[in-house]
Amino acid sequence: MHELHGVQAVVAGAAVGLLMAWSLRAFPMALGDAAGFSLFLLLVLLAVYCQLVGWAKVAVNTSAFLFL
Repeated sequence: MHELHGVQAVVAGAAVGLLMAWSLRAFPMALGDAAGFSLFLLLVLLAVYCQLVGWAKVAVNTSAFLFL
């Protein structure tokens, strides 16, 4: 059972990383270059802060940053 929890964290982290990487392309196309990149950087800073503080350990983990 404990091993399954680790797999879920890896899959969730990979999904978050892919969504963050996708947002680098989607936000500037939807909002314009300046606003899109600013929102993306804000999202990345929020993810780094969550990683440092230890919030959302299942979603924001090493797998998320590998995909980013």
